[in-house]
Amino acid sequence: AGSGLLTAVLRFPAGIEITRSWQLSVDPFVIPPLYLVADDGARFQASPGCGLTLTFANAYETRETCNSFGYEPTRAALRVRAYRPLHLDLEGWQITTWYAACGRADQWQGSPDYYDTSTCGSLGGAASDSGSVLTEPAAFILPPGETIVQIRITAVEARGNRFNAPYYARVIAR
Repeated sequence: AGSGLLTAVLRFPAGIEITRSWQLSVDPFVIPPLYLVADDGARFQASPGCGLTLTFANAYETRETCNSFGYEPTRAALRVRAYRPLHLDLEGWQITTWYAACGRADQWQGSPDYYDTSTCGSLGGAASDSGSVLTEPAAFILPPGETIVQIRITAVEARGNRFNAPYYARVIAR
């Protein structure tokens, strides 16, 4: 991402040289906002974590290398009723794969940034066999308690570009 100058210099026999330059600007990819939507309509924006994979329609792929899961716990939380569906809303993108788990931010082997699912575990997920768009809405339920929900999403937009990224949200279910 950013801008730069691309210059091509063509050198021919007899000292002929042709130079052309182009200013290139590349907009950075911004991970789209993912909202958790409670059954009462409350919306909460999940925080993207570290580990983005981006695949362009032309098959070029790039990925983010991380030393942590990339979520900084905050006091902000979504308050929901336990055992009621929480839907995922990713405007402008269609979900092809999703997986959700609940757990906590923890320390492990000296790492200050580790996501531990041993206290809660899987909340479900779905994936299409062919990588096509899921027809069923992405939703899961939570048991009572306070947790950090991890949601891993793979989604595609109209031009065929795909991304895969983790998101995190603090949720309190009563």
